[in-house]
Amino acid sequence: MKLAYITNARIPSERANALQSAQMCAAFAAAGAEVVLYHPARRNTKFDAVDLWQYYGLPRTFQRQAVPCVDLFHLSGGREAIERPLFLWQTVTFALSLVMFLRRAPADVYYARDPFVLAVMALALPSARRRMFFESHSFPRSTLGRAINRWAMLGAGGVVTITSALCRQWIGLGLGAERLLVAPDGVDARRYEGISREAARARLGFAPQQKLVVYTGHLYRWKGAEVLAEAGGQLGEDVRTVIVGGVESDVSRLKRLCRQRGWARVQVVGHVSPLEIPFYQIAADVLALPNSAQTEMSRMHTSPLKLFEYMAAGRPIVASDLPSLREALRDGENALLVRPDDAGALAQGVRRVLTDAALAERLGAQARRDAQGYTWQARARRIMEWVG
Repeated sequence: MKLAYITNARIPSERANALQSAQMCAAFAAAGAEVVLYHPARRNTKFDAVDLWQYYGLPRTFQRQAVPCVDLFHLSGGREAIERPLFLWQTVTFALSLVMFLRRAPADVYYARDPFVLAVMALALPSARRRMFFESHSFPRSTLGRAINRWAMLGAGGVVTITSALCRQWIGLGLGAERLLVAPDGVDARRYEGISREAARARLGFAPQQKLVVYTGHLYRWKGAEVLAEAGGQLGEDVRTVIVGGVESDVSRLKRLCRQRGWARVQVVGHVSPLEIPFYQIAADVLALPNSAQTEMSRMHTSPLKLFEYMAAGRPIVASDLPSLREALRDGENALLVRPDDAGALAQGVRRVLTDAALAERLGAQARRDAQGYTWQARARRIMEWVG
């Protein structure tokens, strides 16, 4: 099977969508597909000299094609009002260039993460429309967005959603249940094998007896990192809270907040290589997943990569009690679920795990067992069987 994997994202980059796309391409290839990853040729000065396969620790089992587009994001100065039209122009030019590549190198399956790009492909390659599949990570909010998505998906082969809530929304838009597959995100569990807590701490410079609460991931407000930082400020002098990840602007904002609030025991590390992330997670006494309930994306749509990484690490998880997270987590069985957007409740949950060694061991062990059902390889095989 020739599979064209299409994402409108910078690759490689510090963002989770790039990591997820690269992992899925490797997993599709491992399942027997001949994979080409198509992505826009965009400026990314920090990653221009970075080798994709080395950066993500992946085998060179799939090809990569950077597609020309008009990329003017560097002119926006971070201003959202300017970024939106620039993104639209970049997306349009990427989609049009992509079509020319696909005409020269047709595939058996077209697997896309951008609905607008898929809509352009459907118009330009109508005979291949039933072989086009969309992976949905969110749901359009505007009437126009829903109309475009509905038109594109009703004629496509089907939609893969990362949560059950997204699946229900697509059914509400008129897509039949038989053309929908729920496939949560995953993890490469092999990366967590053979690493001890002691070795991870020695590598990172953390003291063996230090009580450590760790968060890895982006620092968007709906991710809840600020709530975790506030909770870290309540945990006492014997507990260090370590927050890893984020783009520079978010890292600077969170560091500034910690200084202003006097949260001296909260350490904001910033972005690190994906290959370093397992060491931070395994080093932890508690892994925190403090997603906010204030956005639909967080409550219903997200399937965080860190969730499955946390599970594979085998450390106890304290997470927000949200429908999106309950798709993989069960309170008191493989995680401790607490009230979202409540630093006091989060701190109380962390303290409970830190002071109950039996609970911590039981939660972590069950999470690690459950992680075996969420590997990238299993996800890819399931999707390939479904698309036929």
